[in-house]
Parts: sequence; C-alpha cells; structure tokens
Amino acid sequence: MDEQERVTLDELRAQCLALEPVVLRAQLATAEELTAHKPGGSGNPQGGALGWLRYLIVLQRRHSVLERGKAGRSSKQDADLTQILAGEPEFLILSDTSPDGKRQQLAVHPKSARALLELHKIDRRLAHLAGHLQMLRDGEQNTATLALTERTLDAIAYYTGLCLWALNTPGPKLPWGRAPLTPDLAVSEQYLDIAPIDIHRFAALHQHVNNGRLQALEGVTGALGGVPDGGRPSFSIFMGVTAMELGVSAEQLFDEWSLGSVFASAHLAAGARADTRQAAETAAAERAHR
Repeated sequence: MDEQERVTLDELRAQCLALEPVVLRAQLATAEELTAHKPGGSGNPQGGALGWLRYLIVLQRRHSVLERGKAGRSSKQDADLTQILAGEPEFLILSDTSPDGKRQQLAVHPKSARALLELHKIDRRLAHLAGHLQMLRDGEQNTATLALTERTLDAIAYYTGLCLWALNTPGPKLPWGRAPLTPDLAVSEQYLDIAPIDIHRFAALHQHVNNGRLQALEGVTGALGGVPDGGRPSFSIFMGVTAMELGVSAEQLFDEWSLGSVFASAHLAAGARADTRQAAETAAAERAHR
C-alpha cells in the first residue's frame, strides 16, 4: 500500500477534531452529547483506531444534515455501519418457561473471525453426528446400536450446547478461550436443555447477527485493491492490510474484534482514505491556479 494512502490514527483523530466544531457551530449536537461518543466515553468505551472510527461516523451522521444534497453514504448503510460497530447483540425469548414461570432469553453476540472458525468446526462435527445418528436409526436395532444412539444424542446435545454458550457470551471471543475443542469443556446445564424449536430459532438469529449484517458491507474487501487480476484480496491479505491501516496487529483483529467491526472499520478507513486523497488533490489544484 502506498504510504500516502494509509490512514493513520493521527489522521482519523484530526478528521474528528476538524469536523467536531462544525457540528457544534451548526447546533447539530451538544458538547455533552459528543463527549459521550468520543473514544472512552459512555457511548464509545473503545479506545484506539476503532474508537476514533466510531466517533467519526457519529460526527458524519450529524454533519450529513447539512450535506443532504451531496453524494454520500445512504442512511440505511450508515445505520448498518453504526449497528455493526456498536457490536450490539440480539435476543431470543425462549418458548419454555423457567420453574418460577418466567420466560428466559438467550443473546447472540457478534463474534471474532477466530471464534466463527471454531464455531464452524463445531457445526461440521454436528453435521457428521447427525449423519451417524441417521445411519444408526436406519440400521438393525439391538442393544449395541441403542447404546450408540444414546451416546450420539448426548454428543449432539453437548456440541449444540457449546454453540449456545459461545454465542450467548458477551464479547467477540469464545468463553473457553483457545482451549482445544474437546468433550472435556464444561457446559452449563442451561444450554443442554433447550427446546429444538428454540435451537432452530437461535441458529437463524446467529446467521443474522454474524452473517446477515455483513451483507450491508458486501464487497468491502474489493475496495482495498492491490490484487493483480483486479479481484478481491485473500482474507489474510485483507486482515493484514486492515491491521496496518488501523494501527493494530492482525492477531488482534482476528481475535479481539468482531468480524463485522473489522469489515465496517475497513469500509470507513477506505472512505477516509478517499476523502484524504480528494482533499489533497483539491488543494494541489488550487495551488496550481494561483
């Protein structure tokens, strides 16, 4: 990547500090409101590049009131970006009630690339177990097959419980960290006794939170360029380039950021890079005409 095209943390901070007084002078927000959205504020606890990117999009949203006649990000895409960067979970009210008569709920949190890869491994294992279970049910029924069927059902319940536990845990990481995926992981009973209909609904919500939201950013990796044949860069190249732009390690992006926030941040950084380049070209043109 050309050094002049890299958006540094200082440049992101400078863009925010340049836009902030414009928003305040136009009375599009109060100082107290903006303080809450600054990095480290109550509405934006994240520091570093992600915190300044979140603050930049808040300022751009407020400033867009003055820029309605100009080309820019649609309100729908803007809302999608804000939701993804916020990392907000979505909740599912379970169909069964607890012993005290209350309806319980589970949350689906946005997860990191590493967590999603691990969940994909669990999903493949569940698919294998489901196929094995069908073979047992179609075969001859005897004491041995009945015992194997029971063990297979227990394994399906266990790995399903792992998925529920992982997605219901706040933050982008897995609750068991980087521990090997083995039957030794202790899963709470609350995840082993979920009604099948709720498991189906939970899986659909997972697809929405950790896949559907990203459809708003489809093609974002292509905006980075740098691929000889004009196609999209590989995922590893995309993560490496994005990490350099945001001033963090690729390992941090892979482990500690939700995949959605990585894509959203890359999208915002690409926009900021284009704005910086356009401003430089405009300034150069103005100097040439003096």
